[in-house]
Amino acid sequence: CAGETGEVSIYNQNNELLFKKEHRIQYKKDFIKLNVFIEHEKIGNQKYTAVLNNITGETNIDNNSFSFYVDVVDNRSKILLLSDFTHPDISAIRSVLDKYDNLQVKFSNSEDFLISSEDYDLIVPFFLSNEKVIERLDRSNIPLLLFVNKQSLISLNELYNIGKVSAGANVIEVVPFYNKNFASFNVSDKLSNYFNSLPPLHSLRGTYNKSITADVLMYQNLNSQQIRNPLIIVDKFLDRRIGVVYGEGIWRWKINDNMDKIIHKNFNECFINIFNYLLIKEDKDRFRVVYEREINEDENIKFRAMYYNDNFELNNSKDVMHTIMNDQSENITFKFIQKDSIYHLDVGFLPVGDY
Repeated sequence: CAGETGEVSIYNQNNELLFKKEHRIQYKKDFIKLNVFIEHEKIGNQKYTAVLNNITGETNIDNNSFSFYVDVVDNRSKILLLSDFTHPDISAIRSVLDKYDNLQVKFSNSEDFLISSEDYDLIVPFFLSNEKVIERLDRSNIPLLLFVNKQSLISLNELYNIGKVSAGANVIEVVPFYNKNFASFNVSDKLSNYFNSLPPLHSLRGTYNKSITADVLMYQNLNSQQIRNPLIIVDKFLDRRIGVVYGEGIWRWKINDNMDKIIHKNFNECFINIFNYLLIKEDKDRFRVVYEREINEDENIKFRAMYYNDNFELNNSKDVMHTIMNDQSENITFKFIQKDSIYHLDVGFLPVGDY
């Protein structure tokens, strides 16, 4: 084929051309590798077909096209930064979030938030004392990352009473003390070394309540003496994920992150780990079906299903029917087999197609 021109095209499931590129074949045997970037317009299993044009004199053209599937999921998360004041801590946090395309970040004050009806996956209050906003946050079950200071002490004590602080007006400087027993996400050696070299935060002097389910990332260290007051925690409280930074001035942590060639690498790693923990979406569906999204034509098609009662205990006492529809809108109905507290279904082979 040396001297011939190969043309590669990609079509979607509606046979619309999405990509086309020519390649001049230089050798008798040539290997061509292309990187193709396609924007997906729909969520779910999307079918694409790659086609190579026929070369002069080619006798076998059956393998000149190939169909494949991409399972498109929407993993974007909407995050709201909520504050009635501007502060460099807000900019420091936003700089972390803006690095990730799957995180959509918006800033709002109390008045705008009360007007807005948008849904968010995470809300980050900074300087907040508006009682109506606090009531609205309290009624929701949206995960929170709380930053504690004089202006936000009311919101902490209302939204996370089990971790409240009884404090006066005194503000003290504390440096972080990394808790080696922290287990909610992995902390690299470089990150733990970074924790132990951080400048102080301004924290409130007072009595700190501690949740027994909270995982403490850092404790407060005052005048070279570790005190058992938490500095950063994550918790899952009443099915709501909550993080708390009991201090002000994390912008200093960012500008002092110069341990690596990549500026702010450790600061970004610390807080993106916290955000990832808070953004975990747990499957609370009581009926779940597990199966392969793409199956070869010589493989049996199998399903497993689990049903959970009100106490989330496995229960398979009820009959479950399962209907499969092909691309001609023809239905085939099967009955699950009850075994070992869950449901099993093996439908064997089906003709090649979309179901």
